[in-house]
Amino acid sequence: WRECIEFKNMLLPLEFKGTGRVRLGDFYGTAMNGTWQFSENPAYLRELGALDESDPANPFVIIPNYNNGHSNCVGATPYHDVCCISECEALTEAIEKKFAAPAVAPQDLAALMATLGSSTVPADRELSSVLVQRLHAIAEVHDGLVPIYGRLFAQWMHHAYPRECAYPHLAGTTSPMNPAEWASVHHAAIKAGGSEMRGFAFRKQRKNAPLHTVPWINTEELPAGMQGGAIGPPVAWVAIQFA
Repeated sequence: WRECIEFKNMLLPLEFKGTGRVRLGDFYGTAMNGTWQFSENPAYLRELGALDESDPANPFVIIPNYNNGHSNCVGATPYHDVCCISECEALTEAIEKKFAAPAVAPQDLAALMATLGSSTVPADRELSSVLVQRLHAIAEVHDGLVPIYGRLFAQWMHHAYPRECAYPHLAGTTSPMNPAEWASVHHAAIKAGGSEMRGFAFRKQRKNAPLHTVPWINTEELPAGMQGGAIGPPVAWVAIQFA
């Protein structure tokens, strides 16, 4: 756990404008300056789910996806790895304890979330109008309630707690593996080469480049077969696309 917090604290000073993201060039810059961490190649980061390429010319590493990813797991036995505990779990647990239901009215969720802080987000804050509006937009397509185990609410949590809650990629777009597994499958090292790192680290940013924002994809994915009132972990998912 200590190492997990250390990784996060090393990335936070490099964060881009409160987005929970670090420019890939800055990520590699730490490795080029002698830090042994933060050297995974883009292909591995992409499959890990830690790479934001919404602007292909300016990729970003997503802090919680990287920090809680398989790359930071330790192989305890041949049958399981020991990985970082997501700080978002404490927030989800608070929601479960408060409501004990798989779906919650948006106004009730907003009231609770405003009181919940994290290691980098203060408690008892006023949620932005965008966050509140998005909760209501999710509820509009779910009979007035927000499914707390759906992809859209997970995405909302990432926007509300960008350094603690992972960004939920669409199902099937990532394939997380630990470094040894990935290297065996792809017959390649996960570490980026020196020239590749330098290419990103020294890439010039256009002065008129658009400001990077955290993406919002309006596609829902819900647990399949959830019975009324059950709040156990989902075992399967169904994707739903909203216009």
